[in-house]
Amino acid sequence: MTKFVHKFIADKTLLTTTLLMLLVVLFGRARIAAVDWKTIFELFTLMLLIGIYEKLGIITWLARKLLASSHNQRGLLGSLLLLAIGTSFFFTNDIAILTLVPLYYHLHHEFHLSDARVITYLAIFANLGSALSPFGNPQNIYLVSKFQPSLAYFGQIALPLAGITVLLLVIILLSTPKIPVQSQVKVEALTLTAPAVFCLVVGSLAGLATLLNFMNLTVGLVLLVVITLYLAPSQFTKLDYGILLTFFNFFLIVGAISSLPFVSDLYGQISSRFGQFIAAALTSQIISNVPVAILLDKFHFALQPLFWGVSIGGLGTLVASLANLLALRQYRLHFGVRAQRIWPVFLGINLLLLLILTGIAALLLH
Repeated sequence: MTKFVHKFIADKTLLTTTLLMLLVVLFGRARIAAVDWKTIFELFTLMLLIGIYEKLGIITWLARKLLASSHNQRGLLGSLLLLAIGTSFFFTNDIAILTLVPLYYHLHHEFHLSDARVITYLAIFANLGSALSPFGNPQNIYLVSKFQPSLAYFGQIALPLAGITVLLLVIILLSTPKIPVQSQVKVEALTLTAPAVFCLVVGSLAGLATLLNFMNLTVGLVLLVVITLYLAPSQFTKLDYGILLTFFNFFLIVGAISSLPFVSDLYGQISSRFGQFIAAALTSQIISNVPVAILLDKFHFALQPLFWGVSIGGLGTLVASLANLLALRQYRLHFGVRAQRIWPVFLGINLLLLLILTGIAALLLH
């Protein structure tokens, strides 16, 4: 119980949203009907699937394998950023940061770049990579659950972001010198039994089918629970249930906020696609892109501008994306320095990108 209380207090996002949720309940504006249980259970399904991969050591093994094959600074940075994109695409941006920041810490002396800049790059590409996947981040899970777009249409609206991600990666790597390095990353053998591989394949297919609305949610979730009990039962005690509670809080808080007259007046009259994009991107800078996706969906925003708004809006301020806050927390934890040291670099690069991508969105959405 004491451990739970300490973890609850340490999670500032959960603590803040819980206090706000209690205020909503206190003032009688909470509506349990505002909670999207489908999204919460889909998020739990994804958490179970990720937990299996973590328990088996597959994510860390893949990351170490790629980094160990790099022989110069450009290749090492490229591998790190490609891992940020790939890991966030398949396992969410939070997992990308939790996996890669500790790995970077163990080899940061091989980089002739500032730690603040590399951590900033990791956060940016984790956000952009996760935006390209229907299940790469919580806001995408929510939007896909609500709008249920076809894979073809989702790929169509995500394609410009993919192009921007690749272009940005090329620019950063071309500006990085090819200084020879001797990678100190150690790769241990990955041993998986045949039953584990079978369960992993079945669980992965079931999880993806569930998240993409090809499989009944109850069936997929029960299947993942059974596989987790077989392969990684200890993960049930390690899952971050605070994420689920935070989402529950978000739904109640946003449900109350959206019913306020001035909020309805502010967002209810926005009809142009670029106006909806701007509303989503700017509001994300203040309250983060996850609750913004939930809030603005209630005002019948179109999927494309809302998706672009919360995706590009994840860049910018520290609170624009929960992954940004997690990256700063990991930076402070592993490098033992005040997070304030990274703020000028982080904000400078993020805000510049936010302005550039907003300009591109203006051309594409008009």
